[in-house]
Amino acid sequence: MSLITFKIATPKHVVVSDTAYMVVLPDTKGLLGVMELHMAMLGRLKPGVIYVYDTELHVKQRVFCHGGFFRFTDKNELIILANDIKQLDDLNRSEAEKLLAEWEAKILDTDRHEELEKIFWNIDIYRAAIQATYDVVR
Repeated sequence: MSLITFKIATPKHVVVSDTAYMVVLPDTKGLLGVMELHMAMLGRLKPGVIYVYDTELHVKQRVFCHGGFFRFTDKNELIILANDIKQLDDLNRSEAEKLLAEWEAKILDTDRHEELEKIFWNIDIYRAAIQATYDVVR
């Protein structure tokens, strides 16, 4: 079984640097599994869970990503640059539901496009965080 190397970093620090059989990413077009010999690519991450597999069937790590970017090279290296990362156990469903309601209430209070982008991005984050608290792979 061949492995890929991967790093997950935020603007503040490298969260993890390890090897994996496969990493499943919340790409903007859906879930994307990256394994050895996957074609080189760049992509944008939406808010969601990153799954790290150490074998074909075993998830060894799950983290919640607030969005960001990734790059997979032809040398089987995956680099994930995330806006923020949280451990799934650190997510609080009731807090996320409260924050989601606060951001949704702001939609009607603004007509500026820049503010609406930020509002909708935060709504996506908290909806994904709530969904992640129901993660059945835990």
